[in-house]
Amino acid sequence: MRAGRARRRVGFMVNDKAVPPRYIHRPTPAENAAEHNTWAYKVEIKSTSATDLAGPLAGLTVIVKDNVNVGGVPSLLGTDVMSTPYVPAYDATVVTRLLLAGARLVGKVACEHFSLAPNSFTNPHGNLQHPMALGYSAGGSSSGSRGSIRLPAAYCGIVGLKPTYGLVLVFEGSPRHWPRVVDKLDFCQTNGHITGPETTPLSGMQHALLLSAIAGKDGLDDRQNHAPAYGAVNYYESLLVYQHDPKVAVRGMRIAILRESLQVGLDPRVAEKVKEAAHFFRASGVEVIEVSIPMHTLGGTISTMANRQGISEQAMRGHVSLRPAVHDVALNQELSKWTKHPGKIEQLQLHNPAATNALFVNKNAAERKANSGWDDGYGVVFRLARGK
Repeated sequence: MRAGRARRRVGFMVNDKAVPPRYIHRPTPAENAAEHNTWAYKVEIKSTSATDLAGPLAGLTVIVKDNVNVGGVPSLLGTDVMSTPYVPAYDATVVTRLLLAGARLVGKVACEHFSLAPNSFTNPHGNLQHPMALGYSAGGSSSGSRGSIRLPAAYCGIVGLKPTYGLVLVFEGSPRHWPRVVDKLDFCQTNGHITGPETTPLSGMQHALLLSAIAGKDGLDDRQNHAPAYGAVNYYESLLVYQHDPKVAVRGMRIAILRESLQVGLDPRVAEKVKEAAHFFRASGVEVIEVSIPMHTLGGTISTMANRQGISEQAMRGHVSLRPAVHDVALNQELSKWTKHPGKIEQLQLHNPAATNALFVNKNAAERKANSGWDDGYGVVFRLARGK
């Protein structure tokens, strides 16, 4: 598919079923630059069912991150090291549910290189610009789209919702967590740049409406064992009683602030904003307490050790050693090929040295066993995994 040329797919199969034509457009570099380098691909996809189009998300326009499978739409994954983009043959669970609820999907938006950066300048196809401050970061790894809610929300001033882990399943994702469970949702505030409806700041009611449409088990992943059944909970209706006085909804609630979170590498100005929010909630009738979890100070180490084994195995070799039953087989096969081509590692290093580090750290683990920090880090991760 050439950049800048629309493509029409006739008789395409998605989830083993024939679907209507999907219109796909890869913007030229000039076109994309005019829109802050937002796009991986523009699309026009919606259900043709009258019942679906009258659903709870009728009229809403959505976009998804470029590591979420949309059948027939190439996934660039924020990288240029694969010879040809991977084209999934099925929609992610969350995409299917959005369409069933009446939403209209208009694109896949650029993400960081293999989703391995917290900023928005490692995508080789173009640095994604902050929508309200050109030249500044929009946050990553999603560069402002669905995923990585904390940084994009903080950087861009958008409203975000972080569902309980396992509540929303996507079944596809970046090399960090293939397959991944959606643990973040971003909602658009500016020109459809961020995943969600194209509107001005969204209310909690609209967040709840979208969550109701996409939450719940789909039977593919045991990380959803404790989630409710799909469609079993209507988060929107449960909030209707509070819509005229939202403060009533939080009265009597108890919120804990993690003491260590305000002490570890945090800008004092951010800490002050957290304290201001705590004061607001207290004034609204919420009990705000402080708790301590000393292990939080090891969060960076634990995250590094836990994530990078899977990152390396999957992104470099197409292996899913920890969760062999649930993954995108075709994508893994493609991932197992790119490192065999000369110059690809150097190409990766050029755009995102952090990704190179992440991919090779597990490869060299056997040679580093003498490093007590390495062994201790893995020890902490495995003890946590066993609930000890």
